[in-house]
Amino acid sequence: MKRTFLFILAALCILPAVAKKTKTLPRNLRNYPSGVVDEYHFRPGYIFVRGSVAKALAGAYGTLKLTGRNIFTDKDFVETIAVDNTGHFCTSVLVPHSQFFTLGFDGMVFAAVGDTLDITVTDIGEHGEMTMVSGGTGVTGEVNRVWPKLRRQFRLDRPSEKPWEAVDRRVMMDWRGRKLEEFRSIVRAIDADTISLLNGCSDFAKDVLKSSLLAHIPNDIGATFHQYWWRSMDENRQISPEKRIRQREIWDFLSECESYLLDNPCMLLAEYADRLVNSLEFGPLGLYIFLGNSFDDSTSSEDSDQMAIYKLYYILPALYDGEAHRKMLEVRNGKLLSVAEYYQMATDTMCAVNGLHNNFIMQVCLAHEVLRDAIREMGNEGEAEDWMLHTIAERMAGAIPQLTNRLVAHRVVDTYRHFVAEKEGLRPEPSLSPEGDSIFNALVERYKGNVLVMDFWGMACGPCRAGMLNQRADVEYFKDKPVRFLYICNEKDSPREPSEKFMNENNIRGEHIFLTPDEWNYLVKKFQFLGIPFHVTVDRKGRIVDTHNPSRDMIEELLRQ
Repeated sequence: MKRTFLFILAALCILPAVAKKTKTLPRNLRNYPSGVVDEYHFRPGYIFVRGSVAKALAGAYGTLKLTGRNIFTDKDFVETIAVDNTGHFCTSVLVPHSQFFTLGFDGMVFAAVGDTLDITVTDIGEHGEMTMVSGGTGVTGEVNRVWPKLRRQFRLDRPSEKPWEAVDRRVMMDWRGRKLEEFRSIVRAIDADTISLLNGCSDFAKDVLKSSLLAHIPNDIGATFHQYWWRSMDENRQISPEKRIRQREIWDFLSECESYLLDNPCMLLAEYADRLVNSLEFGPLGLYIFLGNSFDDSTSSEDSDQMAIYKLYYILPALYDGEAHRKMLEVRNGKLLSVAEYYQMATDTMCAVNGLHNNFIMQVCLAHEVLRDAIREMGNEGEAEDWMLHTIAERMAGAIPQLTNRLVAHRVVDTYRHFVAEKEGLRPEPSLSPEGDSIFNALVERYKGNVLVMDFWGMACGPCRAGMLNQRADVEYFKDKPVRFLYICNEKDSPREPSEKFMNENNIRGEHIFLTPDEWNYLVKKFQFLGIPFHVTVDRKGRIVDTHNPSRDMIEELLRQ
């Protein structure tokens, strides 16, 4: 089933379609990017955050949560900001790079490293969404003052359309045509320098604002077609020919605007830049994600169109084994493919299909694949297994020839350096949240001697509730063993009475733990997660061993240790 689904995605990525282009886009834009943004602007650094919460709210909120993303490593960033009893806050925050951040569920604010970010929160909704005014010094102040006006001018705040609800190919392609016309109008306005709101802004601020305008429509296209594909699949995850829309049909405009949309580091400064990269990473630039880490002798095709399936489960072993080598050669028709060769083939294929070069965003997507397991292992206590260390090193070595952009190469190598130092015990990472450590340690101490499966969930989260229902069999299986399932939620978002009613009516056993919003925010900061469900597995000695939902076999193995 998994292989069939991935084959569908691979086919969507690889197979070109004959798509008639309408109007063309300029391959380069005048005065954009300006050239003032260089590697230094993408280094980690501090921002100074200050402001206040409305007096009526000051007593109810002891913390605010500033969230962002290290787009080079695809890792969430969370910082908890303490609010004093008068409603004021003032602190320095180390951020991964300049970008748009989220405060609460909705409010987006831009902050450039080295600037001061000013925030005044005037209201907080039922689900944490905030009404606020933002400003600041330097580029931070310029962008926060101008961007809301630009959003209104280009009607980016209007309610999102849902063409995918019809599950109709023609409806989707007509919608795409209209969105491309909007994109072209934005491109023309930027190229002609007719956006009066940009007058008087610094070149750095203009780059941020223009990038945010350019990113909006492609971001919308990627998210909307993702919704369509999921709704087009039948129970076997197949899409019928009359509903099928290939990646090439959707993204055939990329080659025209590659220089400013894909080969442009300034796009990482755009609002929702992480979503744009994600849409491309799982869309037209998706071949990198199909490389697995184990050998499977059931896939033997060398057809280039089935490359993703062919190499899905293959990586060269760390040690030579004559019998395994013989078997591999038989299955692969006498030709073995290394990780480096796979990455080269994937790059060449994506470039050829989409009419692109090995551009900046493509290399960011490769960085995500190379570092995915390293990021997962960082922060987990204990040693990584040898096969994991070998796999990550193999991917690093294989990716180096493709990482021609110095900015991406630096961030990949630096992250790998931190990973090696942590796993070799040379330089443990400092705590991100002493308050979160205290809350977490208290939970572990309460259930000392047990394997703990911590499930962070919320009533508004459908996948959370489904996961808890599916996990009932494991809870029953381990009921007489030293294993505890802890279901942890934020009592503000998931009030005790309806939450307990849901768990009791559905026979969800285990420990039901309700945290205050501040306690929840401190644990979010400790584990650096934004979405739920989120899981933490702790062994019987109190060490964190994984941050994913554990299998029954994994729990059994922890009991044997």
